[in-house]
Amino acid sequence: MHETRFGALIVASLMSLLLLAGSGGADDSSVTGADDVNATAGLLSPLSSLEDPVDRMLETQFENGLRVLTLEDHATPVVSFQLWVRVGSRDESRYTGLAHLFEHMMFKGSDNIPPEKHAQLINARGGRINAFTSRDFTVYLADVTSETLPLVIELEAERVANLDISQETLDSERQVVLEERRMRTEDRPMGRALEALMALTYTAHPYRWPVIGWRSDVEKATVEACREFFDAYYVPNNMVIAIAGDFETGPTLDVIRRTFGKLPRATRIPRNPTVEPVQTGERRAIVHFDLRAPVLAAAWPAPASGHVDGEALDILSTILSAGRSSRLYRR
Repeated sequence: MHETRFGALIVASLMSLLLLAGSGGADDSSVTGADDVNATAGLLSPLSSLEDPVDRMLETQFENGLRVLTLEDHATPVVSFQLWVRVGSRDESRYTGLAHLFEHMMFKGSDNIPPEKHAQLINARGGRINAFTSRDFTVYLADVTSETLPLVIELEAERVANLDISQETLDSERQVVLEERRMRTEDRPMGRALEALMALTYTAHPYRWPVIGWRSDVEKATVEACREFFDAYYVPNNMVIAIAGDFETGPTLDVIRRTFGKLPRATRIPRNPTVEPVQTGERRAIVHFDLRAPVLAAAWPAPASGHVDGEALDILSTILSAGRSSRLYRR
């Protein structure tokens, strides 16, 4: 993934978090009547003159390469924190599934925080945490009250600096991931079909292997390989912190400087150089599975991210295959 695409995704996510944090809940009641319609039209007409929240977003870069995006909004006493690490399944080499494995291991303790304590500390203060892994990046999220933000920053910096990468932790989370793979992929026809589809779509590029990893790789991954992977990618110049909501930028940056700011910068971040060859013909695969109705998964090469046709293709995909009302489902 190009740096511009990575940054655009973070900004888009930051904007959506700001909207969610400031929405204050939706009114489910329906609105009818001419007066209401006119009022709605009046609200929509000056949209072009509304302030773009991106204009208020500040970017700070520390000496160790860490980038921080901040967007204050004091409408409600809630803050959304995200730590984006530019590492995903595409960056794996010997063992697939390592990026996703760390999504689990990051909650299993560090030198100064016992296993599960990270989540307990946030949950006890009314916060919510989560994480997800993609082919290009791994993201750790927290939605908390304003006064809990410094704690979130300290906990995140602690596990980045001192994560427990032990045989015991690896063995425990390995079993969790293998069970997740069984439930979401191996026991589901669509999961099997999509996995086969990606392996067909890409013949050389690492996008071809599943984010969760191949079972044999997850089973055989070593502690040494995990430590090498973590040390290579969980470095400040491979991270972006995004914060939106009710907080003060100055004091927050001071906390980040005191915690993340002391992490050493990496001199080199490995990237997979493989380029996918041009597809010259149709590819098909049949996955045999015992079920009553067949499952179809299909893909076509599309323009690169940011192309003018991107939005139109997204709409077309929704019309054709999104939900029970889609064209393909009804046929």
